[in-house]
Amino acid sequence: MMSGMRTLKLHLDQGIPTRWDARAVMAGQPTDISVPVADGSLAASLLGTGKPVLLLHGWTFDRNMWVEQHALAESYQLVMPDRRGFGQSSAPSRLDEEYKDIDRLMPEGEFAIVGFSQGAIVAMDYAKRNPERVGALILVGAPLHNVVGSDPVGTVPVDAYRDWINSGDLAGMKHDWLKHRLMATDRDLDLDTMLADYSGRDLIEDDSEIELTADDIKNLSMPVLSVTGAADTAWRCAVTKYIGDNARAGRSHIIADAGHLSVLEQPAEFNRLADNFLHSHF
Repeated sequence: MMSGMRTLKLHLDQGIPTRWDARAVMAGQPTDISVPVADGSLAASLLGTGKPVLLLHGWTFDRNMWVEQHALAESYQLVMPDRRGFGQSSAPSRLDEEYKDIDRLMPEGEFAIVGFSQGAIVAMDYAKRNPERVGALILVGAPLHNVVGSDPVGTVPVDAYRDWINSGDLAGMKHDWLKHRLMATDRDLDLDTMLADYSGRDLIEDDSEIELTADDIKNLSMPVLSVTGAADTAWRCAVTKYIGDNARAGRSHIIADAGHLSVLEQPAEFNRLADNFLHSHF
């Protein structure tokens, strides 16, 4: 976490606040917040001023994966939570309930969402339920199971990883995950450190899923940018193109010299794409 970051603890004596007040965050000062939800709390970091943009991290990561995107705070207020079951958030993992957390995290009015991998599923789930609040949607390395076939080389062995964690071998599970096709990179990324706080509790606590259909994609009414790296799996590249071709106001882009971890491998290119897209549509 960034040093010198001010902490804003949000709480009420009775009940749960609907959402935090953006006016409570001083301009230019990075801030940690803790947002109560029905069954715990969500840790998040705020950075920048301007229109709010919610960044949803991928599986096994936490909000620290977005450090290279902090440059976008020059134009937007970034809201970067640890999703439930990850990082410093105490709320237990429940993938199909995460859409409810977003209204707790975001101030009143319209905002944009950037979702990476599993976070992209949560982003789409929220957008289909609350299209009036989502001004723009950026999906990075999104999966779309049961709509665009299956991924023969990028399937995550979730059951095996759950067994390893249940047997107390979290280190072995992480070691195997770092060798997985989706984590492949030729960049000098310190992925061990980025996964250091992953506890595996999501695999123990939750077996829920988010079901998305072809109609859900076609009915996304907000501008949608679907992105991944050229070296991502062929299936994820096909999903990226499918979303861009089928969302009402969709477009897609493949980032050269990057794989599934494109936001980490080519951050300057991703930030340029995101900034141009948000500036044009949000």
